[in-house]
Amino acid sequence: GSEKLVTVRMSGPGLGEVLFDSDGNVEAIQLADTTERTSVKVTARGASTVNVGRLFTGDDGSLNNLTIDGLLAGNYNGFLYVGGNLNSLKLGGIAAGSEISIGGDVNRVNLGVVSGTSSYETDFEVVGSLGQMQAEEIGYFVTIAAENISKITVKGDMDGSLISNGGVLKSVAISGDMDGVVSSEGDIDKIQIKGETSGGVRAGGDIKTFDTASMYCGAVAAGGEFSQAWVKGDVKYSTIAAGLD
Repeated sequence: GSEKLVTVRMSGPGLGEVLFDSDGNVEAIQLADTTERTSVKVTARGASTVNVGRLFTGDDGSLNNLTIDGLLAGNYNGFLYVGGNLNSLKLGGIAAGSEISIGGDVNRVNLGVVSGTSSYETDFEVVGSLGQMQAEEIGYFVTIAAENISKITVKGDMDGSLISNGGVLKSVAISGDMDGVVSSEGDIDKIQIKGETSGGVRAGGDIKTFDTASMYCGAVAAGGEFSQAWVKGDVKYSTIAAGLD
């Protein structure tokens, strides 16, 4: 049959309330009085993975682990809000038109495929620092921003915007092509793009290492010093510059 069993598990301090829609998807999860020892896991067994609409903690509510084995619903119905710190976030994917807001720091993030469209943009904002983030791919009209970023790994293409609003963006590794934007208000220590760079890389401070297979209509600019740039293939209609922000 087409029935599926959706399970929402919560461990540690706090209270939780779950609202389902008529299709068996999770319309909303409201959490209260959670701490950094609280974990929540949403799983589905049966016809398909589960879509999750909205998940909230209190204004200062933190979580240890948050795992959703399906999609954040998107279409401006997908909303995830954690008021405090979040140790680990794992999502099966993020549909176009989702909004994620973390009020504190996040240590580890695994996002699957992150989608956006011109009509349904997706925003992922971390008010504090972002440790390690991994995604299958990041689409157009997707913005991921944090105060400081330690490491971002994208297994496929990166066509969205990765933004560090503070002084640090340590490492970006993209296995596919990059037609998006990587921007840091401070330094970028290392950015490696195994495919073609046709987007923009910008640092308000220094860029230590930039490495890509080729460039076509791309731009890489450091406001301060540019220590090392490696382009293995052709560079066409592109700019690599230092002292320019």
